[in-house]
Amino acid sequence: MTKTRQYFAFLALPIATFLTCTIFLQTKKTPWVDECYTYYGITHDNLAQFIDSICSGVNFSPPLYFFLNWIIQLVFHLPIEVLRVESALWISLGSIFVFIKCAKSFSTQSAFLGCMLVLLQSDLLLDQALEARHYGMFFACSAWLLFLLPKNQQFHSKRHKTLYFIAHLALISTHY
Repeated sequence: MTKTRQYFAFLALPIATFLTCTIFLQTKKTPWVDECYTYYGITHDNLAQFIDSICSGVNFSPPLYFFLNWIIQLVFHLPIEVLRVESALWISLGSIFVFIKCAKSFSTQSAFLGCMLVLLQSDLLLDQALEARHYGMFFACSAWLLFLLPKNQQFHSKRHKTLYFIAHLALISTHY
């Protein structure tokens, strides 16, 4: 079994469990004020309205999150409940990055155990997966940065260095 398949096989069960639980719990939670602001912030018909909304200073601080969701909203016209699912997906992606980095640094078994315990026991990750806010994306960008962190502070290639820079930009554009 290749390393990639082995990683996927180990990580699929806790992520599937996490997504199943969060999607079920999301249906039991009513939207709250910040989620409504988020939804309002991405439901504009053109770029000028979106920029005016972002520049208004009303709860639109992570520009990358709002910009990506505004683009998606232009194409698909998603309800607020789908934004909650997006948060859970961002946390799942971040968990994959953390798992792969830990598996390379330690072992697949210890990475599986650690990631499973954190993912399935963290109140903070669960709370953020239930909301249509940018914190799931913040977790994924942070994990991406950790994933790209070079050993001995030496980059393997210019491409790796560029990706590391882009990960930094994504992180600071998600939460500042």
